[in-house]
Parts: sequence; C-alpha cells; structure tokens
Amino acid sequence: MAVTFDLFELDIKVHFAEKLLFSMGTERVRLRAEAKAAEDARGRAEAEAKRKRDHEREAARQALLQACTSFCLLIFLQCLLTSMHILLTLLQMEKTVEINDYYLVLKDLVKLTRIPARRIPMSLNEMCPGHYFLDDVEGFGYGGSNPMQKLGLFMKVDDEEEEAEHCKTKSAPSDVEEGEIV
Repeated sequence: MAVTFDLFELDIKVHFAEKLLFSMGTERVRLRAEAKAAEDARGRAEAEAKRKRDHEREAARQALLQACTSFCLLIFLQCLLTSMHILLTLLQMEKTVEINDYYLVLKDLVKLTRIPARRIPMSLNEMCPGHYFLDDVEGFGYGGSNPMQKLGLFMKVDDEEEEAEHCKTKSAPSDVEEGEIV
C-alpha cells in the first residue's frame, strides 16, 4: 500500500502543482489584462488631454484671429474716415478756390471799368500793328453798380419766358377745324 499511497500522494502533488500553475497563469493573465486596461485608460486620458489642448489652442487662435480682424477693420475704417475728411477738405478748398477765382474775375472787371476808354485795346495782341483802341467811345462805362453792367454785359432773358408770353398774346383762331393746318 505504500506504493499506492505514494502514487496517490504524487497524484495530489501533480494536481496541486497544476492548480498552482493554472492559478499562476490565470493570475498572470489577469495582471496582463489589468496592465492593458490601465495602459488603455492612460492612452484615453492622454488623448482626451491632447484633444482638450487642441480645442483650447484653436479657440485661442480663433479669438486672436477675430481680434486681429476687428483691429484691422477698425484701422481700415479710421483710414477711410481720414480719407473722407481729406477729400471733404479738398472739396472745400476747391470751392474756396473757385470762389476766389470768381472774386479775381470780378476784381478784373472792376479794374476794366476804371480804365479810360481810349486805353482798352480792341485786339488780343497789342504787339500787332493793326490794333485799335476804343478812342471814339467816351461813354464806355454804363451805369449800374454791377461791373458787368458797367461793361455793357447783361443777363440774357430765357427764351421759354418769351415763348410763354408770346403764346399768351397770340390768340388761336376760333373757326379752325380739326386736322386743318393754320
């Protein structure tokens, strides 16, 4: 019986060793699974942190882009406003120059009315030997306060007003039939 007992004991030892090895294998598998799960969780956490950083970076970039766009738009509008102010100033200066031009023309007309008639040339080129002066016109200066009227220049009456008066004074014949030419 000692041999069977040894076999039985050996069988128990082998069975125990197999269970021990199996439990060590399952423990190893379990540890590997836990390590893999921890590594996966760490990878997901890193990916989430990277996504969050990228999102914050993109939000900051968009905010900076919007700020730059707003600043550029503000600068553009200020330049446009300055340009419009300069243009308005130039237009006002142009009007001033026009007014001053008219003032100079008026001043020249006043000078012309004060010159004696015999000194006003009749030709454009005084160097020309055939030029004439208004020697025989003594009463060259007409009356009136306007220098243009003193030079004999008057505003022309509009033709429309004359035609309206002419139509009022002219009476239409009463015995004209339709289609008849008068």
